[in-house]
Amino acid sequence: MFANSKRILLKHIRVFIIVALLLPTLKVYSKNDIDSLRVLLSNANSSERLDLTLSLSKAYWSVAPAKGLDMARNAILLAQQTGNQGKKAKALLYGGVNFWAMGEYDKALNFYDSCYHIANRIGDVKLTAFAINNMGMIFQENGDSVKAMTNFRKALTIMRGLGDDVETAKIINNIGKLNTKSHKYKEALENYQTVIDLIKNANERKLYLWILNDIGEVYAEMNQNEKAIGYFEQGLQIANDLGDNVGKAMIYNNIGNININLKKYSEAEINFQKSAELARQSKAREQLMTTLKNLSDLFAQKHDFKQSLQYYQLFKEMSDSIFNENKSKNMINIQVRYETEAKQQEIELLRKDVDLKHLRITQQNSVRNFLLLLLLIATISAVIIYWQLQLKKKSNNQLAIKNEVIERQRAELKKASEHLQNTNQLLEEQQKEIKQHVESLHELNATKDKFFSIIAHDLRTPFNSIISFSNFLIEQVQEKNYEGIEQYAGIIQNSSQHAMSLLLNLQEWSQSQTGRMDFSPQFFDIVALCNDVVSLLNASAIQKSITITQELPRNASVIADKSMISTVLRNLISNAIKFTNNDGTIIISAEQSQKELIISVADNGVGINSNMLVRLFRIDESYSTSGTQNEKGTGLGLILCKEFVEKHGGKIWVESEVGEGSRFYFTIPKI
Repeated sequence: MFANSKRILLKHIRVFIIVALLLPTLKVYSKNDIDSLRVLLSNANSSERLDLTLSLSKAYWSVAPAKGLDMARNAILLAQQTGNQGKKAKALLYGGVNFWAMGEYDKALNFYDSCYHIANRIGDVKLTAFAINNMGMIFQENGDSVKAMTNFRKALTIMRGLGDDVETAKIINNIGKLNTKSHKYKEALENYQTVIDLIKNANERKLYLWILNDIGEVYAEMNQNEKAIGYFEQGLQIANDLGDNVGKAMIYNNIGNININLKKYSEAEINFQKSAELARQSKAREQLMTTLKNLSDLFAQKHDFKQSLQYYQLFKEMSDSIFNENKSKNMINIQVRYETEAKQQEIELLRKDVDLKHLRITQQNSVRNFLLLLLLIATISAVIIYWQLQLKKKSNNQLAIKNEVIERQRAELKKASEHLQNTNQLLEEQQKEIKQHVESLHELNATKDKFFSIIAHDLRTPFNSIISFSNFLIEQVQEKNYEGIEQYAGIIQNSSQHAMSLLLNLQEWSQSQTGRMDFSPQFFDIVALCNDVVSLLNASAIQKSITITQELPRNASVIADKSMISTVLRNLISNAIKFTNNDGTIIISAEQSQKELIISVADNGVGINSNMLVRLFRIDESYSTSGTQNEKGTGLGLILCKEFVEKHGGKIWVESEVGEGSRFYFTIPKI
């Protein structure tokens, strides 16, 4: 009879195991608790949504596990979007609990395993132990005692290392239950005694009550009834102190079973009646159902079949009621799960369709960019040749004029010997000026030659990549070997975009230097311009999971050359993306005063060494470093920024600290 009672109590015991042993924060939530969490979630901002979704995933496990599973999956997606691996691991753990509550042990095991790997990778040792312990409980449910024991012992080793006596005791309690189930009563009793030693100084009276009950059940299985009753009575005393009617009902029921084994039917009836009354008061229907069945069996042994039948009918009515309720809950869970999985499949199909469209667009862009690159190379080559010819022509004209002056001076010297001394002095002064001018020209030409050598080197690098990987693509297509083509195409695209950016900056710089760039101030909204530039560069930021935030005033209109200010913003934001690590942040802000608008672009990237700060914004000092993903640059963008800002009468400067990031400022005077 004692074994039969334990089978009927299985569901109640399973619920307790989950509450007491899975997680320290897991509990049975009331409907009011769940409703409150749902209200909070509906009004939550983005930063609060993940924590509230996790809480609802925990809350639903005992009442609507299918909804709890849906919340766990939502929490996983939110954690992935924010890069929070710790909370993703927790969401996987709670998802496993909900699968466990639905009886889908294989899927629960997969969620626990994923939780374990993430927790282990990020160094969350306690969460790792919880995942291992929960996997052990799945193995125990499936009857694989060997794997269950292996997992419990691994979890126990980790928890002991953390020095958490209460959680260690709970894992040892699992081992004790497994030994009891395997009829290893001696080992089970040793386990339970270890649990008592660990929690004796902790405020875990309820756990202590259940351990005493477990020990009593082991002695009852061993037919050592006196010892069993002794432990049940100790547990009864704690239950009285705690006012735990469910615990008292359970123990009175167990004592009643021992009374039947000892043929003490009157005492058994008294204990069963106490158990039934306490179960009714606490609405513990599983316990009440067990006690009613025991009363039916008791009266059958006393040959009072009328009473036995009455109690059996009560037992059967309650059993059918619980069965129907569980059946209804299961149907609801199946419906919710079906709808959730259908929604997930629809999302997956949409995602694949978007990926296919994105791939097509990428291929089209690659071809377009390649053609544009060829066109730009030809255009830039023509511009450079024309510019060099113009410089040479200008130099020749200047030399011709100077020669004419010298010849005229010589003729005047011959004709005006009386002014020889003054003329000689004038010639010496003019020669000095000419020498200084020539030296200045030589220095300027040397600076520009150095600058163009840097540009040529940086242009050569992406073109070499484009040519090399284009050859690879041609060879692999000819050989019909398509492995790695997407990677090569991506490299060609990145090299093309780098060359395009460099050529665009070079074109604007050359127009500025030759005076061919019109300065056309107009009235425009700086916020709208920032939005346009961010939209243009947002794809590069997304590739590195960088968040771009704008902290701009609502009314920030200026009178300036819109194209030049767009170039300044584009270069500063592009540099910020280049030198910011994955998952970093870029903040664009503006501050207005009576005289000017101060705009800043800040990042939390690698920062700039103080020795390098003085080399920024100078054409005669080469400053170019690779980005966090080896993006290339020349420093030309900052030179353009300086020229365009100063053309407006503004200033540009930078504040930076290595490892903390950089903040570039520039001003636009108000007219």
